[in-house]
Amino acid sequence: YEMVRAMLEKGVPIDGAGIQAHIQMGYPSIPVFELAIEKLASLKEVNPDFTVQITELDVSIFRWGDESTTREMTPELQTEFAEYYADLFEMFRRQAEKGNLDMVVTWGVYDGRSWLDSYPVAGRVNAPLLFDRRMMTKPAFWGVIDRSLIPDAVADMP
Repeated sequence: YEMVRAMLEKGVPIDGAGIQAHIQMGYPSIPVFELAIEKLASLKEVNPDFTVQITELDVSIFRWGDESTTREMTPELQTEFAEYYADLFEMFRRQAEKGNLDMVVTWGVYDGRSWLDSYPVAGRVNAPLLFDRRMMTKPAFWGVIDRSLIPDAVADMP
């Protein structure tokens, strides 16, 4: 923030900032993430055309420091994952309505092609995106659309 602000104040033509959001379920908290977006968006004071974008969103099912290689996608975990995605997108919508957020891009389409497999733990299988390994929608997808759809989406899982 400080570096971009100083550059903007010197007349460097910077149109925006992207947040590489490779995050974990529950971290960062929604309020902390929202404050980061608002802080970056405050650079509109210097350049009214400044935009903020989420450029690489994925949500690891593993907590920071967890070195296990697998985590069973139980109905409880699917629900927690979907709720976190729903919380994120409610916040993203709120920030977009305020003019603080321009775009959200996921870092991949489906779990079968995620860079998070085997990272940071060799052999790890992750599930960070809205479509599963068969390219089918996950409950998190429906949570982004409408939080009330999460329970039925979890119940309908194979």
